[in-house]
Amino acid sequence: MSATPINKKFAVVSTQKPDGNGFIVSGRIDSTAYEAMIGLANLYGYESVSSFVRQAVLEKCSNMSKSMSGMFEARL
Repeated sequence: MSATPINKKFAVVSTQKPDGNGFIVSGRIDSTAYEAMIGLANLYGYESVSSFVRQAVLEKCSNMSKSMSGMFEARL
């Protein structure tokens, strides 16, 4: 039986694995999504998709930590 392709409009898959004292976090996206991301990243001044992803991860972590901090500050 052959595999049936799944039609995803924006397929993003991420993986992580330990490497020495850190981790390798990687992602795979389809070519259509990548082309769209390049255009958006360039439009907003990012030099590459990698710099956009780095900034997005840092902002998301910052926002989550601020939310947690705010929750605990409110309980004081």
